[in-house]
Amino acid sequence: MGSGSSPYAFAFNTNFTAAYVADDTLTGKGGVQRWDFNGSAWTLSYAFAGITNVGARGLAVDFSGANPVIYATTAEATANRLVSITDTGAAAPVSTLATAGAYQMFRGLSFAPNAVLVPQSFHAAAAAYGIALSWTGLSNRNYTVQYNGDLTTTNWLTLTNLTATTPIITVIDPGVFTNTNRFYRVVLNP
Repeated sequence: MGSGSSPYAFAFNTNFTAAYVADDTLTGKGGVQRWDFNGSAWTLSYAFAGITNVGARGLAVDFSGANPVIYATTAEATANRLVSITDTGAAAPVSTLATAGAYQMFRGLSFAPNAVLVPQSFHAAAAAYGIALSWTGLSNRNYTVQYNGDLTTTNWLTLTNLTATTPIITVIDPGVFTNTNRFYRVVLNP
């Protein structure tokens, strides 16, 4: 890594020819770096320009597509961010997915197991037209929102199926006023 570096997290592709490193150095080559193995040595290919002067700490990489998608937590002293970068080169844009609130910080980052029925955490808010369910998800992934009136049963009914087009997903349940209890879960479909 070299002198002056401060690596926190890393991820390798499946054949160990590329690695991404989260470095919280605030100047120069900090942020998220891409390293490539040339058959005999690892070399720094680039650091993503959008966060080189900010640094990064947490890191997780989705290698399933044509271009790896990097998720990282930045190293600002306050209001740090959860960001994503689709690796198209050093100048790839950095997208902010969330910003830490007052007295909060994002640090580590990892993917949860990808089972078919892994419940997703989300927020609900009452409105005059029903309950609005919102959660942070993965763009271009398929989700099923389900509900039931009793958490002791396995009888979940489908409210809707959708494909996420943005990281923040919101679904309205207009039928919420017909039941006294309504429990929800979000299923990430394969």
